[in-house]
Amino acid sequence: MEKSTIYSLSALANIIEWSIHQLFDDFLFWVKADLWSIKPYKNRYYLDLFEYDWLWAVKTKITWIIRKSKILDTFLDNTNNTLHTITWKEILIQWYVSYSVQWWLSISIIWFSKQYEQWVQQNALQDLVTTLKKKNLYQANKIKTLPLLPKNIALISSETSQWLKDFMSILKDYPYPIVPTLFSAYVEGDKAINSVANALETIEQQQTATECFDCVIILRWWGWSEWFMRQNNEKIVYKVAQASLPVIVAIWHTNDRSLLDEIAYRSCKTPSEAATMLLEKYSYIEQKLLNIHTSIGNLVREHYTRLQHNVEKFYTLIKTVSIDNILALWYALLKKEETILWRKALKNLKKWEQIQVETTDKIYTVTIVSQEEK
Repeated sequence: MEKSTIYSLSALANIIEWSIHQLFDDFLFWVKADLWSIKPYKNRYYLDLFEYDWLWAVKTKITWIIRKSKILDTFLDNTNNTLHTITWKEILIQWYVSYSVQWWLSISIIWFSKQYEQWVQQNALQDLVTTLKKKNLYQANKIKTLPLLPKNIALISSETSQWLKDFMSILKDYPYPIVPTLFSAYVEGDKAINSVANALETIEQQQTATECFDCVIILRWWGWSEWFMRQNNEKIVYKVAQASLPVIVAIWHTNDRSLLDEIAYRSCKTPSEAATMLLEKYSYIEQKLLNIHTSIGNLVREHYTRLQHNVEKFYTLIKTVSIDNILALWYALLKKEETILWRKALKNLKKWEQIQVETTDKIYTVTIVSQEEK
């Protein structure tokens, strides 16, 4: 019988620890599983993971004991410990495996997949939308009134940006009296949220004091996900929702649509579209005025032509008709002191007044005995 090797307890622990380190040390894993719950207990978490087969029967179940970490604390805060309501299947968790005599076999979670991040962001966005609707702010800016011809525009953008130059160059191509005032702000990077919010607040203060603006336009050219999430920031959203002026969001997007697009007075895909929208309001009124001018001109010309025709017709009649011709048609002329009495003058004749009645061959003197109006 061969003699067995006898290990001390500490030697066995060292062998196990060395073997696990050789297999897993400095190696990060992406683990795909269904997460059912994370239960905190003192300075640890109990993590329950499942794997289902194609019949949705539990194929594998593992419960890990994990030391507390910031990422797990954040995860629990954002999910409010209601993991059973999460609809995602097969989340990805990045972790590494370690072993020590004191802590035994354990795992440390480094990060959750982008799917989790998007889920957290989507939940926060939905909570914000619900709050805005409860406070009657979700549609508050959309029902603002934009003047028929907006003139004074408050612009929020970076003063050195190309999209601002494009916006201004489009306006300069037309002679309309649009006056933009720039409120320079960071529209990307970590300073964007506070910078845009401060610009909106400054505009609001000036508008309250002097009512000097007709609307606000926020300009930016490119809409990658970092800026997209900043647009959904609660601070900016509330500033826009509570603004006294209509706010136009002119930010280029690919496929996404931010909460600002939903609550703003109007959303334009690009700064160029925002400039064109302003110009179209002026060109619409300009075309209407041109149409009215044309209609009035046509009406005046039509009436003038008709009047001219009537005058010429009457003038021709006067030239072709003589007194002798009138009398030859068995008409008579009424005269008073050699003056022809027309119809209106007859009303002024008095009783016993004498007038002359001239026919084709005789002149009669008659006395007014009575008058009757017919």
